[in-house]
Amino acid sequence: GLPSGVTFSATTGVISGRPRVSGLYNVQVRAINAGGSSAVVTTPLVIRALDAQRVGNFGGLVNRHPNVNRDLGGVLTVSTTSTGSYTLRLVGALANNPTSTAATVTSITGFLAATAPQITSSLGGQPLLLTFNPQNGQLSGTLGAAAVNAQRSTWNAIANPAETRVGYYSLGMELANARDRGLAAIPQGAGFATFHVSLAGTLTAAGKTADGQSFTSASFIAANGAFYAYAPLYRNAGSIQGPLQITEDTQGHFAGNAIAGSMTWLKPTTTGRTYAAAFGSLDLQVTGAYLAPASRGNIILGLPSPGNVDLKFSDGGLANSETDPDLSFVLMDNYKPDFKNAFNPGKVTITLNPATGAVTGTFSLIENNPRLLRSRITFQGQVVRTVNGHSKALGYFLLPQIPTAGQAASLSHILSGGFTLE
Repeated sequence: GLPSGVTFSATTGVISGRPRVSGLYNVQVRAINAGGSSAVVTTPLVIRALDAQRVGNFGGLVNRHPNVNRDLGGVLTVSTTSTGSYTLRLVGALANNPTSTAATVTSITGFLAATAPQITSSLGGQPLLLTFNPQNGQLSGTLGAAAVNAQRSTWNAIANPAETRVGYYSLGMELANARDRGLAAIPQGAGFATFHVSLAGTLTAAGKTADGQSFTSASFIAANGAFYAYAPLYRNAGSIQGPLQITEDTQGHFAGNAIAGSMTWLKPTTTGRTYAAAFGSLDLQVTGAYLAPASRGNIILGLPSPGNVDLKFSDGGLANSETDPDLSFVLMDNYKPDFKNAFNPGKVTITLNPATGAVTGTFSLIENNPRLLRSRITFQGQVVRTVNGHSKALGYFLLPQIPTAGQAASLSHILSGGFTLE
């Protein structure tokens, strides 16, 4: 009458194993020797399922640490079952494995311990200690000297839909520290991303860093709206990551659903004209908000109102140019620009997608000493609803610099600057 996974040794009398199912089992016991057998004794054995708050999918970030992950950080996910088994997956570098990158996947399986820490194992030679908190659904601990913080996924599209946070969002990523602003060695433009929260509480963000790196990040929102972002960059030799949160509209009208948080950004040494030297990890401030139910078939929130709009460019070496591409123009009812009365020395073009909030365009710079035309420099960005409401869109451009004496134009550095629509 023992449950599946538990066995009895007639030689030693030991009952041992790990139950595979929960329930009430009537175990029958009797003793037998040369003199005969005893009466059968029936006794209940109760196998309780794991606490429901410790069952499910957990996900979160591993902090950056030079001796654990070469400062690349990582993302850790854990899936547990009601019988206490778990599958753990780490995406990230391991310091003692020189071939590992920010995209390396390491997986382990096992069973939870009855007391904290519930997971005690090893990843890449580093001790892994994780503890579940059933009161708040958090999973925390350490991988070596790096802290791990994760949340439980609580939403279900049918049984518990994320109705108050579902929708299409955008966010902007700007330098958080004053000491980093204005430095030519650091991209000065703004990164951005968009994502859609499903009824199941899942999301996949897609965006660009301020130096033009494309990235995606899959996650889910926890019960309190917390979620995380992690993405390898620069052929998996760098990364961007951080904890974020969607705060729900107090009136339940979606328009007040706001994003706040922070991210860190690390770049290795690379080749080429665009920031070849390493930097980071840089602190980024993240802000954003709800835009629409979906990125198709809707006009998003946060668009500039028809009328006068200012397009302002900054940094990226623009101060050394004889051309100022800043532009004031009229935005028409169909969200197309009207340049008829605009002073446009930079020959700016701009396109604004009212369904997605994507902003793209070009400008040109003319220099007389030395004579140089930098034609159709592209800029790109996103409508982002910020707290102050003044900035309607932000993004970046990558500008080849004026070559120094004797330097070929094709060898000058390329710097990142920013733009805003206000």
